[in-house]
Amino acid sequence: MFYAEMLDAELRERSAEEARIATSLVELEQHPGHRLLTSTPLTGATAARWAAIAPVLAGLWRDFGLYRDAVEAARRVRGTRAKPADTALAELHRLLVGPSVEVARTQLGLSERGLTGAAERVEKVTLTALSTRMHRAFDEVSELITTCGRLHEDALARLAPSAERLREADRLAAELDVRLPERDAVAATLLDLEGRAIGDPLALAGGQTPGADPVTALSTALSTLTLRLADLASARDQWPRRLAALDAQLRELEALGERERERRRRATELVAAALPAPPERLPGLRARRAGLDRPAPWSARADALGALTSEVGTALAELGAAVELADGLVERRAELRGRFEAYRARALRLGCVEAPELVGLEEKIRRMLWTRPADLAAATRAVADYQRCLRETTDAGRSA
Repeated sequence: MFYAEMLDAELRERSAEEARIATSLVELEQHPGHRLLTSTPLTGATAARWAAIAPVLAGLWRDFGLYRDAVEAARRVRGTRAKPADTALAELHRLLVGPSVEVARTQLGLSERGLTGAAERVEKVTLTALSTRMHRAFDEVSELITTCGRLHEDALARLAPSAERLREADRLAAELDVRLPERDAVAATLLDLEGRAIGDPLALAGGQTPGADPVTALSTALSTLTLRLADLASARDQWPRRLAALDAQLRELEALGERERERRRRATELVAAALPAPPERLPGLRARRAGLDRPAPWSARADALGALTSEVGTALAELGAAVELADGLVERRAELRGRFEAYRARALRLGCVEAPELVGLEEKIRRMLWTRPADLAAATRAVADYQRCLRETTDAGRSA
């Protein structure tokens, strides 16, 4: 009786395990990852992995059928009273404990079976061995299915903000009536990543994709696109103010041009120096400014305004540098005159202002700096000579 109770307990455990396995297999087939792998054209690493795992899943279902048949046979034996008790217990033992489950049949060649051997080899395992084999197969299959499902959901979740940003960019582009070439490249990248999230989720896993993270790269490209559209929207909304600012710059350029011509004329009168006139850019810039009043797509208008504003700034800097050069030459002439007067005053205090060498240099310097135009290079050398001569004359007086 004790052995019969042990077999009954074994049968109950196998029946319960059968129910648990059935539940797990149904849940596995209903998993989103399984639906993804079985209903989607797969590519890349995911296709290769699924091609290797799909036969394992099919074998798992076959093994479960064998397991269920063996357990059902044991239940029938336990429920029948047609056999003697000892015979029923022996059959239960064979089904529940012994190698009762046929898992493979292999045809044998003549060299393997000999003259009287069996024509095929039958492989049988116990329910325990079959259960262990199913557990290993389930772990292998469920790992891929759950991983692909998770990566698929994660990728789509990461791509969702980019898809929303692209829709918003398209809305703004339609409002501005512009079509930017970079938009198509961004949309193509998003479509490709969405396709890979469905057809090859393993390719988006860490370490599978070489180089930078493609979702991050897409977000960067989207940022560039949205920034460009935001700039166009800003140009549209602030167009009158920006035109007014440009007009003010053009007026400033005109005034600066007049000042530059005056300062250059004054400098060339006072100083012997070649001061080339800066290029006359104002007429061309004004003509381009007039073109901004004509209707055009906002992308073209914004680009034209930006380029024109930049060139006006360059022209202002160019004229500003020319004014500084002309003023610098005049200031250098005044500086040399002041320096000479300071040295002469010192010579006067020291009582050597009428020394022949100093008188000769004074006449030379006055011809250079008090007549027009002044040779600044020669005058600079002459003032330096006056300073040197004054020092030598003073030193000689002290020695005497």
